[in-house]
Amino acid sequence: MTTQLNWAQLCQVVNAGVAASVYGQVPTGSQVSITAASAWNPVGAASNAVVDLFIGTSAADATHIDRVSVPPGAALSLSNAINHKLTAGMSLYASTNGATLTVSGAIAS
Repeated sequence: MTTQLNWAQLCQVVNAGVAASVYGQVPTGSQVSITAASAWNPVGAASNAVVDLFIGTSAADATHIDRVSVPPGAALSLSNAINHKLTAGMSLYASTNGATLTVSGAIAS
């Protein structure tokens, strides 16, 4: 069996302070590896944007992998997300509180 590897932007989203699925559910027979993750808070933002990432079947304390506080007009890496793997049935959840979250990675199937 040959494994196919595709590089892809997994998400580019802005959502509220409540965690929601931004990528997934990973299909059976596939795996995803996060290779880059960053958050941008617009220049005109009133305050820092708190960005949280979760990997699993829900957004919960036990699945929390990273948190950054992004000042207005800044972009920060979510370095704790890099190299995390998602397997079949898992999703990537995020709350961005006004920041733009961009996550890229490799999808193997």
